Amino acid sequence: MERPKTIIRTLPYLFAATSQVGMTLAQALEHGGVVGVDLTLDRLMLYIRSIRANDAHRFMAFDDKNRLLAHFDPQQLFKRSGLRDAPAIDLATTADLTDPVVREALRIFSDKGAYGLADFKVAGMTYLATVDRQVARDGGAFFQLYAAPLSDFQGSLADAAGRSIPVALLIFFLTLPAIIYLARSISMPLAKLSKEAELIRAFELDDPIKLRSRVHEVNTLIRSMSGMKGTIREVSKFVPKALVKDILESESEVAVGGQTRRVSILFTDVKDFTPIVGAMSPDNLMAHMSEYFEHLASLIIRSNGTVDKFIGDAIFSFWNAPLAVARHEHVACMAALECRAASRRLNVQWVDKGLSAWHTRFGIHVGEAVLGNVGSSDRIDYTAVGDNVNIAARLEGLNKFYGSSILTSGLIADVCSDEFLFRHVDRSRPKGVDKPIDIFELLGTINGPDEFRVSPAIRKLVEDWDHVYEVYASQDWLRALDAIETFADDYPEDVLAGIYLDRVAGFLLEPPAESWDGIIRFSKK
Repeated sequence: MERPKTIIRTLPYLFAATSQVGMTLAQALEHGGVVGVDLTLDRLMLYIRSIRANDAHRFMAFDDKNRLLAHFDPQQLFKRSGLRDAPAIDLATTADLTDPVVREALRIFSDKGAYGLADFKVAGMTYLATVDRQVARDGGAFFQLYAAPLSDFQGSLADAAGRSIPVALLIFFLTLPAIIYLARSISMPLAKLSKEAELIRAFELDDPIKLRSRVHEVNTLIRSMSGMKGTIREVSKFVPKALVKDILESESEVAVGGQTRRVSILFTDVKDFTPIVGAMSPDNLMAHMSEYFEHLASLIIRSNGTVDKFIGDAIFSFWNAPLAVARHEHVACMAALECRAASRRLNVQWVDKGLSAWHTRFGIHVGEAVLGNVGSSDRIDYTAVGDNVNIAARLEGLNKFYGSSILTSGLIADVCSDEFLFRHVDRSRPKGVDKPIDIFELLGTINGPDEFRVSPAIRKLVEDWDHVYEVYASQDWLRALDAIETFADDYPEDVLAGIYLDRVAGFLLEPPAESWDGIIRFSKK
């Protein structure tokens, strides 16, 4: 022994005396001599078998020369060699092993050396294997191999899942009613709120939102949307709804500015309103004005008109702005007829209550106007301005002179005579208007609803008047006087005939200049 105190370990071998597998440990003594001990591997083999979960697990150890040091099957640790008469038992090597799982794990080891983890398939089953390198106390190296089916590692997870899934299903079914209730308590109000949002988008703002929810967040959303709907509804009382809708849809900033657009313009006014005001208390006056405006303005808005403003007892409105309106001239004429009928129905109710009737007069014109926002940085008004707006206002005022209720310009009559019956009233130049205009009276529809359709008698009146006006336009005052007197005899209640009788009689006494263009000029509004 050259190295005292160093322990020498032999490879495993078969003890001759006991036929057991073991190894010898020996150590040289410091003063000479050797001490040795034989150790059987029975307990090691028991330990190896104990760490295997089942027979499908493989465990073995081998040295750096591929000689087996331990094996899960002790019979595989040795191999027999030599002649039949003189057999020998040698330590087996990894090359002597036939187990396919071990051989595949060793193949990977021969390619890669020691490895932490590898997976492979044998006979359709997936295995996990590891080969770990260890260093013995005597400095020699050896390797440990362990292999087991992947399913053995997943089995515990599958068992846990098998136990937890029924419990989870039980909990799910027990809580399902609560889940459904909670989901419905959220989804149903949200579905109704979605419908409310569509109503707001369509500007149907009259009905309040009557929803409640036990969910705090949903209830907060309901209150917010209800407040928004109410705010838009209230703002629309001061600003044309079409304009508010256009602002909301365009998401643009409201700024001062305008554009030129062809619009049909309507002005209304109440006849002899000043005496009416003097005869009513302030509270009654405001209540009647609100009822009156509600009836007329609602008809204008329903026909896609824009109510620009209320001026005392007057209404200023127009069509084709800010939203485009097809055939807006016809729409304006129909709206005027509907407003006149609504005013007459309202008068019947008021007269039955002992109140004064309000007779409404209308003026309609069409033409270019500047539409847009005017005002200051904190107060903006959407309106229409221009000469054509002034003409519509003057036409309304001329009703007082001609004894009519709805006067229109010749431009309106030219466009709408296919559906409405007009009577040529005069050719005049109202005060504040820089050019003469032909004035017509709107009498009703030709083939419209019964309430607005002109009677055959009115058609006959217009035909007879057209003949009278033709003679008048020739400026043959004697013939004109005869024609008007004949017409007045046939229609004694006609106010316009009386006006023309006085006019022509005056022309006979004091004829107009030969250069007279037939235009009646007004010096007062």
